[in-house]
Amino acid sequence: MATSRTREPNPNPNPNDDDLDFLSLVSEQRRELMAAETFESDIDFAYRLQLQEALAASVAVQTSSSSSSSSASSSSSSSSASASVEPTRHGLVLTQNEDAPRFASLQSEELARVEQEIRDREQSAMEMRKVREDLSRRIHDQKVARKISTIPEEDWVHWGDGFERPFGEGSSRSAIGVDSADEDEDEDEDEDEDEAVFRVYFKGLVSEEKIGNEKSAMAGIGVAICDPRGNLVFELRKPLFGKGLSKLAAEAKALIEGLNAALALELKRVTLYCDNFTFHQFVSFLPSVSTVRFFDSSF
Repeated sequence: MATSRTREPNPNPNPNDDDLDFLSLVSEQRRELMAAETFESDIDFAYRLQLQEALAASVAVQTSSSSSSSSASSSSSSSSASASVEPTRHGLVLTQNEDAPRFASLQSEELARVEQEIRDREQSAMEMRKVREDLSRRIHDQKVARKISTIPEEDWVHWGDGFERPFGEGSSRSAIGVDSADEDEDEDEDEDEDEAVFRVYFKGLVSEEKIGNEKSAMAGIGVAICDPRGNLVFELRKPLFGKGLSKLAAEAKALIEGLNAALALELKRVTLYCDNFTFHQFVSFLPSVSTVRFFDSSF
C-alpha cells in the first residue's frame, strides 16, 4: 500500500527559497524545450534529406529518358538544365525550413532571459548584503573607537588589555570592565546608531551632443550615500535612455535610485541633497491654505 507524505508549511518562509525553486523550474523547463528543439531539428533534417534523395532520383530518371530519345547534344543540354534546377529547388526548401521560427526555440530564448534576470537579481541582492555588512562593521568600529577614547587612562592601564567588542549579534558589550552605567551607555549608543542620519547626494544630467549633422540627447544619473562622518558608503552611476528626457525627469530618476539604494541598505534616516533649486522646490513644495481650499471647492 503506497503512502503519500504531505509537506508541512514553513512557519518562517524565506523569499530566497521561492526564487531558487522558481529558478530550478525554469532551468528544467528550458532543458526540456532544448531537447524538444533538438528532436524537431532532427526530424526536419531527415525530411530534407529524404526530399533531396527524391529530387535526385527524379532528375536521374528524367536524364536517362531524355538521353535515350534524343541525340547526345540535346541530352547534355537537358542534363545541364536539370542540374541547374536541382540546387535551386534544394535551396528553396532549405531556406524556407531554416528561416521559419520554431515555437520551442522562442520559448527557450524567453526562459533563458527569465533565468538570467533571476540570477542578476540574486547577484544584486548578494552585493547589497555585502555592502550592508560592511556598513554595519564600519559603524561598529567607529562606536568602539569612540568608546575607547572616553576610557580614562587609569582604567585603561588596569583592564585595557582585556577590552574587546567583537562584531556580531549579542556582542555589543565589552567582556571586561563593564558596569551598569556602561550598559546603559551602550543602549543609548545603539539608539543613536538607529537614529544616525545618512546623506544621499543625487544628480541628473541631460546634454545635447552634435554628431555630424544630427543632435542627440545624452543623459545620466549619479548617486552617492555617505555616513554621518562623511565617509562614502555607496556610489551609483548609470546612463539614461529614451526620448523626451528633461533635466527635471533626470533629477527625479536620480532621486528614485537614491531612495531605492537607501531602502536596500536598510537606512533608517536620510537627508537628501541636490543642487537643482527648481527640482528642490518641486519636491518640497507645500501648497498654501488658499490653494488647497480652491482645489477642494473645485471638486
